[in-house]
Amino acid sequence: MGIVQSDVLAFISSKQSSKLRNIARKIRLLHPLYNEEVHILASNDVDTFDDLATRKVAVGKKGSGTFLTATTLLKIAGMKVEPVYISGKEALRALKRGEVDAMFYVAGFPVKLFKNEVDENDKLHLLSIQN
Repeated sequence: MGIVQSDVLAFISSKQSSKLRNIARKIRLLHPLYNEEVHILASNDVDTFDDLATRKVAVGKKGSGTFLTATTLLKIAGMKVEPVYISGKEALRALKRGEVDAMFYVAGFPVKLFKNEVDENDKLHLLSIQN
């Protein structure tokens, strides 16, 4: 039994080694635990998803679900950013310090990290993905 994000499983099923593809094909969904959403928290000088181009963006640690989702979305959008490979908590601290311009975070709603660690004095906001 295992717990995995559905987009990660789909990625493994289609992109990785034949051994991993075979394992992924054998996995059956028993019950979804909850829906996860893609959140992009950004500094106030980033107005739109397209404004992320060429900026420093925390995309999650390499190999994480957030990393996979973020890099897939950026690739689909044809957008090049300066990726920073750090976890959610590290990314939020870096965003507050101005070391990155935005961060991706894949989590179920409500996002405890944002609820407990972000307030209006931080001058951050969620971006909408329109394209």
